[in-house]
Amino acid sequence: MKLARMMHGDQARWGELDGDTLRLTGGMGGPRTGEQVPLDRAALLAPAEPSKIVCVGRNYLDHIRELGNDHGDLPKEPGIFLKGPNALAEPGGTVQRPEWTQNFHYEGELALVIGKQARHLTPADALTYVAGYTCGLDLTAGSWLELCPTGNALRP
Repeated sequence: MKLARMMHGDQARWGELDGDTLRLTGGMGGPRTGEQVPLDRAALLAPAEPSKIVCVGRNYLDHIRELGNDHGDLPKEPGIFLKGPNALAEPGGTVQRPEWTQNFHYEGELALVIGKQARHLTPADALTYVAGYTCGLDLTAGSWLELCPTGNALRP
């Protein structure tokens, strides 16, 4: 089964892909409503409604070396960082490359969509919280990371 999101009228709706048809459901993974839309008439949306996007960085040795972070001890755990939900683009959407940086990185990713709130999971239970997976394209303006140090206080 493949789940998809689309605009139906003025509402974002979930559905199950069934050949060339999107059979609408009552939410992500919910029961079918009986409504259906031909896939070629559907305006597909990103298959997620995140409150945040949790990213894992430097999670394999070649990438650690590529970034020049292989001196000294290697990280014992991958780095975690967040992106806002507005960083999610719709399928086929256009993303403009920022003009202010030459340090622009892109890479294909396996994107997991977590379907329900989770906390303190065991490895045996973890996959029961994954609603599905899809392809992702991670775009990062590296110069922004270099030019945006933060402190421990705000100045008025």
